[in-house]
Amino acid sequence: MIDFSGLGIQLESVVDLLKRELTFHTICRQLVYQRMIRASAKDRGIEVTDDEIQAEADRIRRELRLENAQKTLEWLQERMITADEWEASICDRLLSRKLADAMFGETATHQFNQQKLDYEKVSLYKIVILDDKWAQELAYQIEEEEISFFEAAHRYDDDVTRRRCCGYEGEISRWALAPDIAASVFGAPAQTVVGPISLGRGYGLFFVDEFIEPKLTEETYRAICDRLFYQWLDGELQRLEV
Repeated sequence: MIDFSGLGIQLESVVDLLKRELTFHTICRQLVYQRMIRASAKDRGIEVTDDEIQAEADRIRRELRLENAQKTLEWLQERMITADEWEASICDRLLSRKLADAMFGETATHQFNQQKLDYEKVSLYKIVILDDKWAQELAYQIEEEEISFFEAAHRYDDDVTRRRCCGYEGEISRWALAPDIAASVFGAPAQTVVGPISLGRGYGLFFVDEFIEPKLTEETYRAICDRLFYQWLDGELQRLEV
């Protein structure tokens, strides 16, 4: 029996809801993954120390601005878990991360080095014009320096947010662009205009500001490593199901 806001909830009701919400299978798979991770970590002699758990708990408190024990306790109570259960969840996450690093850390670094182009970014500006002929005319005016790209974006872009930002899209990865657009943008020199290119809805003009050299940041490393790790977990689960 679970006490929720003074109301009793049977565990069977929780399971029933998970099934009706179509998330029961996902939860069961996560439980099996957890068993696999613990077994593989034990085989490799990988453990999580109390100091590592404490350091991660302190980091989370700082991030959530849980400035004292009372605020931390209130935060835990809102999530209906005890301090020991929270530390156990931290331990599970750290164990998973350490195992992933041990199994795929070198592979993740090698994969990044082999596929650097996939992680290249560009500082990009964009104008979207709905009419083909007007997009061509605007491209001509920009080329002839009758109007700057940024002024054109501020005046004529179809999207009000881009108009306010003079067309700035941000630092965009190659994989975040459609293949034909990526080929045109990353094949152009910096400080040039590309397009118009059909976008399905409207036509895009792109200003290639600068290319950003790919670097193996912690975020990128973690994304590659985690992807390889969960591919391994999926493979192990499929092997068990045979």
